[in-house]
Amino acid sequence: MDGVVIQKVEQAGRISYVLSDENPQRTSYFGLNTITRSIVCLLDGAHKTEEIGRIINETHGVECTRYQVDAVLRMLQENNLLEGSSCATLQPAPMNAQRRVVRALARLIEVWFLFKADRLLAALDPLIALMARPAALSAWIVSGVLGFASVIAFMRQDLIAMAVDLRHASRPELVAILAGTYSARFLIGICHEIAHGATCRHFGGRNIRMGAGFYYFAPVFVCDTSSAWLIERKRNRILVSLAGPLCQMGFGACGAWLFLLPLPYSARVMAIILMAVGYGENLLMDFNPLLRYDGYYILADLLEMPNLRARSFGHLRRLFFGGWQAVTSTWERNVYLVYGTLALCYTTFMLFGVFILMVSLARRGAMFHSLVVSLGLLLAFLSMIMPRGSRHAQG
Repeated sequence: MDGVVIQKVEQAGRISYVLSDENPQRTSYFGLNTITRSIVCLLDGAHKTEEIGRIINETHGVECTRYQVDAVLRMLQENNLLEGSSCATLQPAPMNAQRRVVRALARLIEVWFLFKADRLLAALDPLIALMARPAALSAWIVSGVLGFASVIAFMRQDLIAMAVDLRHASRPELVAILAGTYSARFLIGICHEIAHGATCRHFGGRNIRMGAGFYYFAPVFVCDTSSAWLIERKRNRILVSLAGPLCQMGFGACGAWLFLLPLPYSARVMAIILMAVGYGENLLMDFNPLLRYDGYYILADLLEMPNLRARSFGHLRRLFFGGWQAVTSTWERNVYLVYGTLALCYTTFMLFGVFILMVSLARRGAMFHSLVVSLGLLLAFLSMIMPRGSRHAQG
């Protein structure tokens, strides 16, 4: 495994390891526990799969089957990190119908363009250094909360009246509102991801890339902050995850303060859109740990359990459909059971809500938008119930 580096990371007294390929064009990071790290170190071409399992059993005192060793081998092989005689010990996985569907889904929702963002993020470092201070961070949060609270306290009736009017908007008005909402979401999303990347770089992240593409047929702007695994302090890793939602909340605060001013109707509509994206979307998605957004990564850091969602769904699949059990403690199995059940129920509820919205749009004549939403809904549901490999998989 030439060019592969394993770095030891101590987080809150817990030892873990980060495997990276150190490819300047495509650096991947994989979180490893002690056992998986030992398996990787034994992949020197001189040990066979059965022998690796026996050594792990003798060294760590835990059962390690050939299926677990093969899972690690396959993860390395799929990410071009395995070569030589070690690769020969692994039989290629059959390309069954399920794997074909999963691969097709990956092509439909993948990001199409990535670029290195070191210069851009470096220019923002003084601002991030200022905002990371407790006083500045507290002032930002208080301003956002006070803006929303002021609207609710003093302009609640106007907000409700405008929301009712928007429900009865004509078709041209509805198209304009949808266009404004999508534009605001995309522009705010760019700032959201830049905030993630700049914060990650400030605390020691490297090889950070940004990009644009389509996710479930919606235009997105993304930032790869997987190098945050190399950040030892839990507080700093959490700040990396918080940076995006807090930046987005700032736009919501701007909308709230604008709504308090005696502005024209169209400006107030834009203020409502900013509040909806900055506050509503933040609460429903970004801060929500049951979806794989920023709140999820914050929860994973707090629990010291990376890749929590995938492992929880995998645990549920093994409970219902069988399969070998990963080496985990009783505490981890209980967390996987509780989180997986809650996340599955909430995600299903959200998909049902999107389905109702799709039907409502179709009845009002927005057939194209309804078709796009329905295709995204189908892809989201399939990607949720089918196992997928992760480029930043963890063992």
